[in-house]
Amino acid sequence: MGAGKMKHKITWYMGRRILYAQVMSETIALSDIADLNDQLLPFIDQSDSSAVHIVIDVSAVQQVQPSLLALGKAFAYARDRRIGHSVLISSDGLGRLVKALLNKTVLGGVRLEHFTSLEEGIFYLQDVDSSLLMPSEAQVYSQLA
Repeated sequence: MGAGKMKHKITWYMGRRILYAQVMSETIALSDIADLNDQLLPFIDQSDSSAVHIVIDVSAVQQVQPSLLALGKAFAYARDRRIGHSVLISSDGLGRLVKALLNKTVLGGVRLEHFTSLEEGIFYLQDVDSSLLMPSEAQVYSQLA
């Protein structure tokens, strides 16, 4: 990994419809997220769904070492035609930073929405993809834990 210290886990949610990547490190380099991208692609290949939605939860992150080049690589998975919507779970400040930086890259058209809680992100996906049957809030946490 970029800085070699980013702790994370990747799990499926709702069968193989929503891919949840949770970053558990407090400090990351965007190159770490770029490396995470490389790990997301094989998961996407496992899905039979025509649209895989991605939730990247960086709510534990307190500090980011930004790099415009690494940011483009971090969201390279979004070029895959099977990607539905991407959701970033983070603080308001980090979310605004990532969206502003993405708009300066070739990935400015990525369907990325930012929320400060996992529940908001999951409910957003339900709004944009009515084929997702959403469980209760308690079930969301128990399935992703």
